[in-house]
Amino acid sequence: MFQKSIDYDKCTSCMACERICANSRVIRKNDQGKPEFTFDFKCIFCGHCLAICPEKAITFEPVILADQMEHAYQAGPLPMDANAQEQDERAVRELLTATRSNRFFLDRPVEHGTIEKVLDAMVRAPSAGNEQNRNFYILDDKARLIALEDQLRTHFQKLLAIYNNPLVVSGMAMALAMKARRSSGNRQAHTGQEDLGKPDQSMRALYRANKKVLQDIAMSGDAQLIYLHNAPLIIIITTGPRSTQMHKGFYKGDAGIAATYGTLMAKGLGLSACWLGLLEIAVNKNKKIKQSLGIGEHERVDAALALGYSELVWHQIPPRGPVKVVWSSIRESQA
Repeated sequence: MFQKSIDYDKCTSCMACERICANSRVIRKNDQGKPEFTFDFKCIFCGHCLAICPEKAITFEPVILADQMEHAYQAGPLPMDANAQEQDERAVRELLTATRSNRFFLDRPVEHGTIEKVLDAMVRAPSAGNEQNRNFYILDDKARLIALEDQLRTHFQKLLAIYNNPLVVSGMAMALAMKARRSSGNRQAHTGQEDLGKPDQSMRALYRANKKVLQDIAMSGDAQLIYLHNAPLIIIITTGPRSTQMHKGFYKGDAGIAATYGTLMAKGLGLSACWLGLLEIAVNKNKKIKQSLGIGEHERVDAALALGYSELVWHQIPPRGPVKVVWSSIRESQA
C-alpha cells in the first residue's frame, strides 16, 4: 500500500499519466487541466503513472502497518535512463539461455548485499492485479540448512515406509476389490449381466508410481546432503491467505515469476540457482517443517530456490525442442 502524491510545481500537464492509466482510469484531468487521482478506489498501485512521468512529479510513499514492521522489505523507486533502454541482444540472450540449474556449489557464503539484490529483483517481479501476495523466507545459516536437510530426508523416508507397509498394501487391495464389486453390481442392475472385467487399475497404478518416486528420492540415513545440494542459501517464496476470486488462480504463477527473476538476477551477480521442488512439496505436506521455518499456517510454498557460487564452468548452450509452433499470421500466406 502506498500514499500517492503529485508535485504540481514539477508537473507540466503532459497527461502521460492519464494515458497510461487508461485501463483503470484512476487519473483524470481536473478543471485546472492538471492530473488528479479521481477514482483512487480503483488503483492497484502498479506504478505506471510514476514510471511514465518525465518530470518525476508523482511519488509513492509506502504505508507499512504495525504488524508488518518487523519483516517489511521495501523496494524503492529506481532511476531509469530513457535513452539507454535498448539492451544488448546478445547479452540478454546469453543471460536467459545460459542460466542453468546448478547442483554443485562452492563452500562459500553469499554476501548479504548480494542476497538483497536478488531479493529486490524478486520483489519487483510482476503479479496478477499487482496483488504482490508473496512472502520471502531466506535461510543462510549452515546449521539450520543441515537440520532442514535431515527433516526432508526423514519426511520422505516416512512416506516410503507407509507405502511399504503391508497393511497399506492390503488396504489398497481391499479397496480395489470393493470398488470392483460395486462396479459389477451396478452393471448387473442396469444390464442384467455380471461385469467380469478387471478391477479399476487407476489406484494401483498411482500407488506404484508414487512408490517408485519415493524410492528414488527417499535416500538412506547415511546419505550426504542431497535435497539442498549443499547450497549456502535457500530462498522460499510463499503466497498468503488473502485472495480475490479474480487473481487467486494466478498466485502460484506469480511466485514462479518471482523465482525466475531471482534466478536471472543471481546469474547476473555471478551466482547459480536450482529449483527445489521436493522442498516445496515437503513443506506443504509437513506442518512440523513449516513451523520450524517460521512459515505461517495459512501460507503455501509455491517456489523454493537454492543459490550459491557454482563450482562448475559451462562451455556450451545445449539445444532444445523440437516443439510444436503454430503461426497464425501473415506467414501462413507466405508459406
